[in-house]
Amino acid sequence: MEINNKKLKIISITDLKFNKKTFKCHSDALNHYFYTKASQDVRKGLTNCFVMIDEYNKKIVGFYTLAPHLINVSDITLVKGMDSGGYKHIPAILVGRLAIDKNYTGNRLGTLLIIDAIKKTINSPTGAKTLIVNAKDNSINFYKRLNFKSFNEEKNTLFYYIPKDIEQRYRK
Repeated sequence: MEINNKKLKIISITDLKFNKKTFKCHSDALNHYFYTKASQDVRKGLTNCFVMIDEYNKKIVGFYTLAPHLINVSDITLVKGMDSGGYKHIPAILVGRLAIDKNYTGNRLGTLLIIDAIKKTINSPTGAKTLIVNAKDNSINFYKRLNFKSFNEEKNTLFYYIPKDIEQRYRK
């Protein structure tokens, strides 16, 4: 599908006006979650869900969810610039789900969603500077290309510490 990046916009699921059933990614579980649970989870305060829309084609391109999380410092190897402050746990933001519609894959739009998640993390009042994902086997390389690092004992749980230069670039 032809994509006009100027017509791509990321909004809260609460502002979505398109029919959710028009979205179809490669995962039945993620489709089901988006159709039936995402809005409920937001209303219950369990997560926030953000949706990338193509305003030109009136389509849902993708979505991701964010929720607060804690990292046990002993589960990771601290990366350059990362400081636990002597605490056993540090705050993080969990990217619980991320998906792109089948018609939009291969256009680096998943990367744009992660960049948006980084911006939202930087500008949130939580103080978190780290994203976490529980990646499926087929998506681990996607996250590793974006500099996510594996937890010490769990190859599918990855984290990304937001470096100072990125934080300064996106801080509002």
